Amino acid sequence: MENKKDPFEILAYVLDLYNVNTKRYEGNVVVAPDASRVQGYVGRRKEMIDGFGCKNGKGKSFKGEYLTELVPICGKAKKQ
Repeated sequence: MENKKDPFEILAYVLDLYNVNTKRYEGNVVVAPDASRVQGYVGRRKEMIDGFGCKNGKGKSFKGEYLTELVPICGKAKKQ
């Protein structure tokens, strides 16, 4: 998932998890990049999640159906 226009290095990818009914943010889970997955709001979809992540810096277990959004975690700027 290398984006040539992106001026920052990508450190990791996380799935932001939202409640299916209320659309409230529940937390996030670190995942491996998936080339077929669209990033950001337009890539939101319902998924069954069974894993461990965090919310507000605290560990949290996630199990069930969530609305997910893939988000890159960026590092320092790339040198041109």
